[in-house]
Order: sequence, then C-alpha cells, then structure tokens
Amino acid sequence: MALSVHNSQSEVVIPESLIDEMGFTKDVFTPQVSPGTTLPYRQYLANFDKEGKPSLLLFFHGAGSVGTDNYLQCRIAAPPLERFFKNHPSEKCVVLLPQCPSREEKWVDVPWNLPCHAIPEKPSKYMECAMKLLEEKIREFSVDEKMLSNKDNSYTIERGNRFKKKVDPSTRALLIRRGNDFFSSGNIKAAEKIFVTTDYKDGLVRLGDYYFNNGNIYNAAKMYFMSGNESKIKLFSEKCAKIIQIMLEENIKLSI
Repeated sequence: MALSVHNSQSEVVIPESLIDEMGFTKDVFTPQVSPGTTLPYRQYLANFDKEGKPSLLLFFHGAGSVGTDNYLQCRIAAPPLERFFKNHPSEKCVVLLPQCPSREEKWVDVPWNLPCHAIPEKPSKYMECAMKLLEEKIREFSVDEKMLSNKDNSYTIERGNRFKKKVDPSTRALLIRRGNDFFSSGNIKAAEKIFVTTDYKDGLVRLGDYYFNNGNIYNAAKMYFMSGNESKIKLFSEKCAKIIQIMLEENIKLSI
C-alpha cells in the first residue's frame, strides 16, 4: 500500500507528546554517505508480540514537514498508522518515518515548480540516507523480503509497458481472445499475464478497473499507467486525491 500525504504547518496537528505516547520513538541515523550527514526518524514497532518476520513500511512526508525536530513528519501520518495496526493485530510491521532536514536538498531533487520533470538517475543525498536506513532495518529486524520490492524494481509504477513482448498479429489476436476468456471466468492473474505480454490496452484498463473496485489501489495504478490511457489515469488520480482528502479530514476531526 502506498499513500502520499502532502501537509503544511497551517493544518491542525496533534501534540508531539501524544505521538510519543503512541510509541513512535525518536532516533537519528548517521550513514556513511557524506561527512556530517544525519537523518532524523521515528520508528514504530507494530504488533511485535506476534510470531514471524515483520513487514516494513517506509513513510515519506511532503514539503510541509521538512526540518530536524523529528516531529513534523509524524503529525498527520502517526494517528492513522497506529489506528490501522491496532485494527489489524495480525500485521507485524516495522514503521519508519524519516524527516528530510533540508528544503534545498529534497527527497527527490527536481524542480517541482515546473509542469514536468525527469527523475534523476542518482538519488538525492537524503533519499540515499533513507535507503541506507532501510537496508539497516531490514538486517536488524530480519524483515520478510517477500514484502519488499525486488532488485529489478518490478513494483515501481511507471508509464508505459516495459514487459510487453513482440508477438505476430495472428498469435496476438489468439492470446487476447484467451485472455478475455480468463478475465470473464475470474482467472485474473492469467488474464493479466496475457494482457501485459501482448500490451492489450483495453484489457489493461479493465484490469485496472477490476483492481480498483476490489480495493487493490496499487495494482489498479500499475495497470492504468501501463495502459497509457490518459483519461483513466486522470480519473484514477482524482479519485485517489478524494480518498486522501477524506482520510485527512477524518484524522483532523479525531485530533481535535
């Protein structure tokens, strides 16, 4: 599950003492990235009374939470996260909330004021710190690697379909027909494999609709962006924005 929450200092916030009481402990990470570089972060160990390996959730805050107080990055995220894990006691998880110290060197160092930009190949200094922190926590807590993105970034959401294969037209038509049969019969995984391989745009959109209607937002986003259907991507983004707004409004009401 990925959730992007952008907040600002003007929003209603909970006191730092309440975040401390929830169990979000303070710490500072000092990686070997550059001399004097440190990264404030909070850590929350959810349901660690359960057996087995934990998953890991890494939360990146928006521009309104930049600083070194080790508090601002938690004011919106901490309450719903704590509530989620209390309501899901079987979910054992390490939750990390790092805080980017500098407005000049952001998590993703691009000109955000421009209408478009390209993601740099090299991560920013503080993103690199966060990745080093992630690696350390994976080792420290023996995190379940099945819950992490693998090395080929196959869990990254991107526009276009880099998994499509070259298939001759007649074979492609037969495969698409087979994929439609799978989809109609409820064999979604088999249908997805065919639609992705053949780069069948209509099928990818239908998969996106299926995943969205069944609450799998991540897979829905992946299918919509893979299809390149701009109207679907726009509609999906608007729906997600409304969901985030509702979550924020509920959280603010609970904080008052």
